[in-house]
Amino acid sequence: MKKTLKKLVVTALATNMALVALPVASVWAQDAEETTEEVSEETTEDAQAEAGHPLAGVLTEASAENLALLDAYDAYQQALSQFTVQDVAVGDVNGTSYQEVVDSFETSVEGEEFELSETEKYLSYTFEIDEVSEATGENKASELILYFSNDTLMYIGIATLDMEIYPEDVLAEDEIETWIADQVNVQTVADRQTRIMGLSEMVYEGVTYHMVFLPTISGEDEIFGDYMIISEDAVYDSYPLGIEEAIESPQTTMLNLFSNFFGFSEEEAPAEEETTEETSDEVPAEEETTEETTEEETTEEETTEEESAE
Repeated sequence: MKKTLKKLVVTALATNMALVALPVASVWAQDAEETTEEVSEETTEDAQAEAGHPLAGVLTEASAENLALLDAYDAYQQALSQFTVQDVAVGDVNGTSYQEVVDSFETSVEGEEFELSETEKYLSYTFEIDEVSEATGENKASELILYFSNDTLMYIGIATLDMEIYPEDVLAEDEIETWIADQVNVQTVADRQTRIMGLSEMVYEGVTYHMVFLPTISGEDEIFGDYMIISEDAVYDSYPLGIEEAIESPQTTMLNLFSNFFGFSEEEAPAEEETTEETSDEVPAEEETTEETTEEETTEEETTEEESAE
């Protein structure tokens, strides 16, 4: 069954684009300095293009959950090289527009548009191979998603659509904990060639963050779906979920976990708790009113009895 994005809770991302805008410093520079900066930026971009995607060695034919994921990965890299993902910590729009993506993005499969709300939508591209999955009974497939908020590109991700649960080639949970503690580099992850079920990325405060979706196994042989965050050539963190929950809707999960990692969800939580407390405080007042009404009714009954006795 095809897994696509559900209604997202991460509309906070769009809100925070305005609320968490970074201050812009006034910079005075000579023409020579500006020219040097431009040349430096071009050199960096050229070097990045030659080097390929930072996680290129992580997702390979040996590590991919299914080979359809590699087809999605090719389109994923094409999209990243062709478009700009919005920095969600910046108020000014710097991401590629929805219309530009629709007009210029060409892949081997046709994309589908899905609207989530008045401000949210995404493009989905499904890649299939001629190999039947034991999990679905259909051709193995993977999906590329480009998510937009207010018509601006915010997120790009890929994930397999037919994850088969088995313990072979699965990373031990204590090993991924060691990676996080040591903040190992991407090459360490690539050398391990553990199974990969998805990748995604977003940008925050000028830094690109990657999320790797992979299965892990505990010492008790319990299988998890881990969402591992990598940035600037180091493993930062990971979010382990029960495998059934992890594979339910991986693209939605990656978006929500990015939101948590950037701290957006935590900012909104107190407001909801405060509302709940205020509602709870009102309940005793209602009970007090009920008690006063009961006392008045009792007094009226006593008065009626005295009048009857007279």
